[in-house]
Amino acid sequence: MKLHEAIVEVIKQYGRPIRAAEIAYALNHEMILYRKRDGSKIKSNQISARVNKYPDWFVKNGPFIGLPHGSLVGARPRSKTSVKTIPEYLQKSMEVAVKELLDIKNFHLVGDIDQIVPDRSGIYAIRIKNTGELPDTFSEALNKRGHNLTYIGIALKKSLQERMLGNELRARGHGTFFRSLGAVLGYLPPKGSLKGKSNQNNYTFSEEDKRKIICWINKNLLVSWVCMDDGLERLEKALIVSQQPLLNIQGNPCKLAELTELRKKCRLFAID
Repeated sequence: MKLHEAIVEVIKQYGRPIRAAEIAYALNHEMILYRKRDGSKIKSNQISARVNKYPDWFVKNGPFIGLPHGSLVGARPRSKTSVKTIPEYLQKSMEVAVKELLDIKNFHLVGDIDQIVPDRSGIYAIRIKNTGELPDTFSEALNKRGHNLTYIGIALKKSLQERMLGNELRARGHGTFFRSLGAVLGYLPPKGSLKGKSNQNNYTFSEEDKRKIICWINKNLLVSWVCMDDGLERLEKALIVSQQPLLNIQGNPCKLAELTELRKKCRLFAID
């Protein structure tokens, strides 16, 4: 996440215009939003300079820095015509959803969520507690982005219980995130397990390997979700663009070629 995008997230979390010094304090104490390459602290004059550089992103009132009316999740400013295509009630629900979804206080350790995930549609975000638990290529990629966000997804046709918990975190059915994570952690599906099957993409892991991956997930990942029905696909796309989660591929401007190659390796191993 770039500095001006991180500033947007801080202002959204406060829910009101705030001073540059308050933004700098928040960023220095919440390193998952933004981290300088040299590890030094961000100063308030750096905040002011970045705000001045992106006048379309911010509104200044004396010493206070706010966001333009109708601003959406820190995405690049849209034309007035495109903004009008989003109903006002939907804009407001998206703003609230983003604030709740990315608020650190709303994340739960995955090992503790089986009994509390709602049987509702919604959007979810997955973070990793310690980026060092990932292979170096992926750990370094997160460190460069200055956050620990690994995946954003939606439960639209299925509920959060079925999609997020069942498919993605418990390997019941086919989960894109679970397949990607297993590949990143070095697991391979049973050789030839997709041979002769009509779908040559949905590889899966052995039951023993699934248990190992789930155990790793329970100890290392945190998840947050927001129940909502409207605008899920639009919100997911906007968040993937602005947040650049590590393991999202579709629509991600910073998708990793290494992830694509590892998934391809698993797929080819399963159809050989």
